[in-house]
Amino acid sequence: MKDQADFLLIVVGNPDKQDYLAYLKRKAKKLLQNNKILFAGYKTNKELLKYYNAADLFLMTSKSEAGLVVSMEAMACETPIFSTNVGNTAEILSKYNAGYIVDKTNYREWESNLTEILSGKKIYILTRNIAIDYYS
Repeated sequence: MKDQADFLLIVVGNPDKQDYLAYLKRKAKKLLQNNKILFAGYKTNKELLKYYNAADLFLMTSKSEAGLVVSMEAMACETPIFSTNVGNTAEILSKYNAGYIVDKTNYREWESNLTEILSGKKIYILTRNIAIDYYS
């Protein structure tokens, strides 16, 4: 199923170290060969807005960030969110039973949930009004 799924993973942002970007590209070699991943680089606020609104799913796989501003921005755009269980945004999503929240180190759970999503499982969104209440 995973190899046949119709998706394009767009990675936005630049790592601090170029050797890490090279590492990511090596890890994504099969996805790159199959045109399933795009490393889009750094984007400005207006450009990010277009990405959030075009996305079928926003993934935040941080292991330690507490604020996760990009998750807040995705929430404001009513983009469905897949997130690790770190920070305030994960707490808000959990409170409203929205998105997918996975353990930050349970990669089997990540794979299982992403496979369900690629198979068409519904993802509940956090409404813009709730996001505004928390983050305006």
